[in-house]
Amino acid sequence: MLGEQLYQAQGKITGNRVLDAASYKIESSYSVQGKLNGIDVIEMGTFWAVMRPSGILYGEDEAVVMTMDGDVAQGKPIGVGRFVGPGKISYRGAVVYGDNCTGKLAFMNGKCLLFEVEVDQMNATISIKAWEWK
Repeated sequence: MLGEQLYQAQGKITGNRVLDAASYKIESSYSVQGKLNGIDVIEMGTFWAVMRPSGILYGEDEAVVMTMDGDVAQGKPIGVGRFVGPGKISYRGAVVYGDNCTGKLAFMNGKCLLFEVEVDQMNATISIKAWEWK
């Protein structure tokens, strides 16, 4: 069951590179600021996506969410995306947190969140929303 929204953040795509031109595998790094369960956080990450023959994108992410005091939460996001306009991609997926979240973010240990990510490649912006999956 979809629970309450726990996370919302906005920020910038900080870099892109082609990992494999033949399979259309692209990597993007990003930095966002937002709130996780009311706590101010910064998230930094790198995701890659590969375009399937149908035009659907499949992607995986490596990211760290950190409080201003240095508490951390690390999850493993995976998702699928679709082009929704020129340079605009909308992703949907899930992120699973293990048992390595610390301090104020320790409540994230063992949680699974469902996310929506909107990317605007033309303006290099990214917006993230996530809800707990109970």
